[in-house]
Amino acid sequence: MAARTGASIGVGITITILGLLTLTLFVLTLIFYGQMNRAKRDLQATQDDVTRFVRADERERDDIRVIADDASSNGKSVVAHLRDELQGTMNRVTGLRRETLPLLEAKLDQIEGAGPATPLLEVIDRRDRQIARLTEERNNARDERDVAQADLSTEVAKISGIEARHDETVATLNSKIEQYREEVDRYRQGVQLAEDDYDRAIDVVNEEAAERVSEVRTLAEDLERDNLVLQDQIKALRADRQQDIFRGDPEEALVDGRIVAVNGADGTVSIGRGLRDKVVLGMTFSVYPTPAAIRPNAETGEYPDGKASIEVIDVDQASSTCRILFERAGNPIVSGDIIANPVYDPRKVYTFVVFGNFDVNRDGRATPQEASEIRALVAGWGGELTDELTGNVDFVVLGDPPVLPPQPPSSAPIEVIQQYVRLSEARQRYDELQQGAQQTSVPVLNENRLYTLLGRRVSSRR
Repeated sequence: MAARTGASIGVGITITILGLLTLTLFVLTLIFYGQMNRAKRDLQATQDDVTRFVRADERERDDIRVIADDASSNGKSVVAHLRDELQGTMNRVTGLRRETLPLLEAKLDQIEGAGPATPLLEVIDRRDRQIARLTEERNNARDERDVAQADLSTEVAKISGIEARHDETVATLNSKIEQYREEVDRYRQGVQLAEDDYDRAIDVVNEEAAERVSEVRTLAEDLERDNLVLQDQIKALRADRQQDIFRGDPEEALVDGRIVAVNGADGTVSIGRGLRDKVVLGMTFSVYPTPAAIRPNAETGEYPDGKASIEVIDVDQASSTCRILFERAGNPIVSGDIIANPVYDPRKVYTFVVFGNFDVNRDGRATPQEASEIRALVAGWGGELTDELTGNVDFVVLGDPPVLPPQPPSSAPIEVIQQYVRLSEARQRYDELQQGAQQTSVPVLNENRLYTLLGRRVSSRR
């Protein structure tokens, strides 16, 4: 029993000691932990202060290490070393140790050639070379000025001698001029007498000419009255004989063939004209029911559209196959219909005069250049072309008349005047062809009439 009690006491003491040790260790741990946290905060603050002056990645750079070594060798901190070098540099450049970089840059911006990309030493070197060059030029200018002054003195002396000789010459010339003046006065008196004689003779001639002009004007007025009387008589005779004049069908409306067969399945027809009749591929015809349907409108002179239009796609010796380009609804092509083309005739070759402005491409602008396409169409289908309205001309195809701008002033550029002259000549040529065709009864076709008789559908101008 006593032994058990002693053991229990020993265990209790041991537990107590262990408890005290544990408590002591816990207290020491708290103390050390607090000191460790304070040391970490101090270390972080120190690192932040260091980072303000140099970052960790910058410490490894060679140029930063050189600065640190220089500062260490001078017994200074890096910041103090950099401050001293900056102040020394500013004192050397501006004379002020506490000058700042922005103030220095502002001053440098006011110096010509001292840009951000140009070193100051280079600017100074360039300025020194410029000063040296200007100094050399100034010295050369002084030397040239001295030479020029010496030459001027020599020239002044020469001019003085020339002026003296000039005065002598002027005196001699004035003497001769006075002699000439007296001779001119005598000559003027003689000329005046001759002018008086000429004026009297001119007056006599003018009086005789005025009388002659009056006689000629009277004769011209009599002839003009006689001419008007004769013209009135001619018009009256023509009106009286108008109904006796025989007029055949116009050449452009003559029947050129007939439809001999219609194939509605493939949209083609056959005509009774072939190679022996000078039919060529691509030729087009207007289709009319009878010859009377090709008569022009008495008031407008326009030809009616055909009931259909066809184009030659195959040519045999005595016939041709044509495709139907269009036909009016309700009025189809039938055998026996006639065909017409003003350019084509199986028995003769027509001669054409083509002139004016045409709108073949239908862009709303008629130009003289597009007349070449009308000429090519006529020539391609066997017609002949000429520029003159002679007796063998069968048709005159006239486009729109040339547009004549206002007459330019005489001060206008020569190109403008030449252009006006060309347009004026073209307009005069157009009027002459139109009047000549009317006087000689040559058929005149405009672009729409020509296309109508050719069976070509013309879209409206934009």
